Amino acid sequence: PDIQTAFLSILSDPRCKQLSRESCCLGLAACHSLANAILKTNDHNPNDGVSLKDSLNDHLLRAFGQTTKKGDSAMIESRQQNEERLRQEGREDNDEQGPSSVTEVFDGGGTEVGGTAGLGEAALGAYREMTAAAVSLGRSDVLYALLILSMSHPFWKTPDSIFKYNATSILGENSLVGSGSRIRDALRPHLGNLIPRLLRAKHDPNKQTREQMETLWSSLTGGGAKAREAISKHLLSTIDTLINDASNKLWRARVGACGALAEVIVGRSWINLGGGDAVLEDDVVMIKENSDKTKAAIRLLRLWKVTMRAVDDIRLSVRESGETLARSLRGLTIRLCDPVAALTSSDSILASSGELQYAEEVARAASSTSLRWLVKIGLNQQCPEMVGICISCLVGIVEVVQPEMLELVLPEIIGSLLMAMSGLEPAALNHLQVRAAGRSSSESYDRLEQARLQAMQTGPINKALIKCLDMAPRVKISTRQAIVSQLDSSLRGGAGFATRAATADSVASLCNSCPSTFNKFSGTSSTNPSVRLLRALYYASERERGIAAKDKMSHALGSLASQSPGQSVRSLVLKACSRYSNATGNNEDPTIRRSAAAAVRSIVVRAPNQLLDGGPNDIWGKKVLPVAFLGQKDEEKKIASIWKDTWEEAGTSLDTKREHSFGVLVEEKILPNLVKACTQALDDVSWARRIAGASSILELCEKNILTPIAREISKPNSAVSLDSMERARRRAKAANIALTSCIGLITKPRIWNGKSEVVKTTVKLVGKWIVFDKSSLIFGWSDESSPCPWQPISFELNNNLDLFLEDRFFEAMPSTEDFEEETKCKAAASLFDKEDLPQNENDSDTNTKIDFVEGDKIMNEVTSNEGTIEQEGLGSTVSFQGLCKLLLNLALPPLGLKDDFTIHNEALPLRATALKGLTDLLKLLQLSAVNNPKELELLKEIYESIAYRLIAVFDMENLLIESKDKLNDLPPLIVACSIKCLGASVWKGIGNSSRNIENTLVITRILHSSLKKQGAWTVKEAAVLCSSSLVDMAHLDALRDHKLLNIFMECSKIALKNLKFWRVRLAGLMLLRSLVKRAGIGNPNVGAMHGTNVVNSQDMDQRLMLEAILPFKEDISRQARASLADSQPEVKALASEVCGIISWWS
Repeated sequence: PDIQTAFLSILSDPRCKQLSRESCCLGLAACHSLANAILKTNDHNPNDGVSLKDSLNDHLLRAFGQTTKKGDSAMIESRQQNEERLRQEGREDNDEQGPSSVTEVFDGGGTEVGGTAGLGEAALGAYREMTAAAVSLGRSDVLYALLILSMSHPFWKTPDSIFKYNATSILGENSLVGSGSRIRDALRPHLGNLIPRLLRAKHDPNKQTREQMETLWSSLTGGGAKAREAISKHLLSTIDTLINDASNKLWRARVGACGALAEVIVGRSWINLGGGDAVLEDDVVMIKENSDKTKAAIRLLRLWKVTMRAVDDIRLSVRESGETLARSLRGLTIRLCDPVAALTSSDSILASSGELQYAEEVARAASSTSLRWLVKIGLNQQCPEMVGICISCLVGIVEVVQPEMLELVLPEIIGSLLMAMSGLEPAALNHLQVRAAGRSSSESYDRLEQARLQAMQTGPINKALIKCLDMAPRVKISTRQAIVSQLDSSLRGGAGFATRAATADSVASLCNSCPSTFNKFSGTSSTNPSVRLLRALYYASERERGIAAKDKMSHALGSLASQSPGQSVRSLVLKACSRYSNATGNNEDPTIRRSAAAAVRSIVVRAPNQLLDGGPNDIWGKKVLPVAFLGQKDEEKKIASIWKDTWEEAGTSLDTKREHSFGVLVEEKILPNLVKACTQALDDVSWARRIAGASSILELCEKNILTPIAREISKPNSAVSLDSMERARRRAKAANIALTSCIGLITKPRIWNGKSEVVKTTVKLVGKWIVFDKSSLIFGWSDESSPCPWQPISFELNNNLDLFLEDRFFEAMPSTEDFEEETKCKAAASLFDKEDLPQNENDSDTNTKIDFVEGDKIMNEVTSNEGTIEQEGLGSTVSFQGLCKLLLNLALPPLGLKDDFTIHNEALPLRATALKGLTDLLKLLQLSAVNNPKELELLKEIYESIAYRLIAVFDMENLLIESKDKLNDLPPLIVACSIKCLGASVWKGIGNSSRNIENTLVITRILHSSLKKQGAWTVKEAAVLCSSSLVDMAHLDALRDHKLLNIFMECSKIALKNLKFWRVRLAGLMLLRSLVKRAGIGNPNVGAMHGTNVVNSQDMDQRLMLEAILPFKEDISRQARASLADSQPEVKALASEVCGIISWWS
């Protein structure tokens, strides 16, 4: 016993090396052999030998911790041994509860940690396992043979040592366990209990234990194929035991069990695991059954369960071993689901029909069991490593399984994969994107969003999703319809934008691969899954913050719209247009406007079939296209570009055979609806909408759509056809309505940014109806003598008090306190449903769930109404004379209202625009009055009504206007525009009477005074240009006046001396050109004056004018020649023209 104790002491020494430990093992076996020898030689008292042998065995078992008495264990110190060791080390332990190294029993026999000098299971685990095997067999003497078989040091393999220290030489030839064959024969009945323990020890985390048990395993089983055969005989009990050990509370046991399972399950078949049908209930897995009765499906699910716990274990070693088991289990699961791998024949072509049927049944059972668990539990784990393994396994199963096997769980697989998109995404990415959203620039936000989407698209989950979607065309229609419901649930229930973006991609993919998936549902309300998904996509596109995610939603929306019911699509489009129109003004939201525009464009581009059916109210021509036409004028360039694409695509796809359609341009085909939309925009409280409406009408004018139509050139005098008259009438009515709305908005006293655009539009529209040759045009009414109800503009005389015919608008001028209508417009803003707009549009967290209940509520508001278009009424005919007075009042408020806020600098652009517009209209009327006496009289009336107020602006010396009536302190821009307007208001032949001659002279003096005293170059230029206009239009009787000519020459001199501004010099030359032109341009009758007897009146006038201007010839020539050296090419060209005209004078 003392010798055995010495060997145990050396064996438990932590400084002991492998050779020393194995030498101790031989020593312990030798002690057992000596005890047997004593027993044989002591014939007189055999009980002493027996007692010695039993004492040695019992002491050895206690030393390795495999008895209930732990006091003598080499791994556990007794209280007395602990106190003695502490005294020797000079330390005292007053803890009455004993040393802390005493631990629990492992699996009913061993210990976890403990031992002298800190020696624990890591060093003595192999011996513990061997002792446990001997105890389980009830043969303590087997322990010695196992100790000898576990030796692996090269020293024992040398020729000198191999015979001296083998089992026979140590234990004797007659020993029952003296050879390896005897040991194997003795252990064969107990291998079922030993194999799990030995396999677990063979994968122990301690290297020393693994090496010893590996040697012992090879010695007992023969290694290789023999070991594999031994495991196969006891496979089910081994797997079940190791599954239980993998859940043990001791981490070393979990490590060994996981490693052993990873080795055991490799290459096993469904029958090897127990066979049976699929298991689709989780409760069955928890039921304890005999190993022989347990089905393969239950055993497979238990393997996944322990793998899931091992991969998420708190110990690193357990996690690493669990990952090894997970890889093995993944390969096993994929192999079980592969019908080809289940064939017994190596060649699937040579397999019989029975083998093929059996293989399909096995694969169906394995795939049904595995896919259900992976989808329901595996993908919903908190451990990302385990979810990745499940995804990888799922991808592998999808690759090998047949479509009909996957069909039952395909919708759930797709839904789970979509929900896992955001679950596996690192939370740090969302954190970074939230921080990026707080910056003023969205560039970093969009870049990070692109990176997230790219990572999502290249990840393993997306690959599995793509494979599942590729199988959708091969499954039943009922399964595909279930997929639609899963897509809707994923979009509505997804908390991360990655899930929603992946759902949108899935919808687009299914629309392309199997469009019948979406069009087999009935109904157009929310009970139709396709309609619900369509609405959810639109609402998600509004709520998404990132551009890339919005684009994906819009793309999927357009693809789905091509397969959705027409009524649902029309309702959605109507709501999108309404949302766009309402997201301005007080409800300004570019996000909603962009989402609405993108949704409509996507539908128009990707669902052109929907454009063929506009419903009973023709919403495409009466609602969508007008909104798109207005949307092209959106203040956001990106939104305007989207609407431009929508207009171009929808315009080309629009039905060209619609009723009452004229022309080839889309704008003219839907002209009434366009004008109606523009007038609605003008009546809106939003300034941006008003500007868009005015700009749209301006574009229609520039395209000559709101103008009279031209007669056929080949039939100028023929009767007008009914179609042409109807087309002209349609244009006139549209112009009438547009002009009425524009002028109604101008008459409102409030000034707002963009009102000048309405003035420009009004002037442009009225100018299109001022024509020079009425015989070449068709106006849309037959009797031109009396006003027609839809006539846009009237050129009747004596309408100075009417803005619209017979309304007496100017009898009572509006006061600045009259804001009643504007107040009503403000109150109308509250009529918008603010609940329709997102309340958290600035929420930058992309991993938040969207409330789609609100979106469904919004969409349901339009399901019962497809946007009935009411019949548009006519406006009123505008008086041209009244319009001119309105523009003048807008630019130069009447003297009674000169303290009105409209004369402040804030209204300066509007006032200047009004004067410029009035100038343009008068110029057009001036040209038209040359051949039209009626319009000439109208121009005279307008001149008489506005000249006094215009001259009051720049009469510096009170030559015509009293000081009390003057408008002082006006900006130079207004002064210059007023002078130009006066120049445009003069008529041909002004100054034909003595009174007019005097007035013309006074006006010219006023202009000369302004030229000298005004400092702004724009006023100087305007004064010279106005003088030039007077020269062009003045009667020769007035123009031949020497005083008048002298003033004109002084004006040109002053202008040409201005060296700083070339435009002033150019205006001076224009004045000279007007003067010399009135004397005639190269008239031969004037050159041959003395040789001609008959001279007409025109020639006589030119002679008289030439005689009047000849005294100024030298001055004109000198000024023109001096300008030839000017640096500005325009001035040079005009000076050369003047020199050429006077060159024939003599």
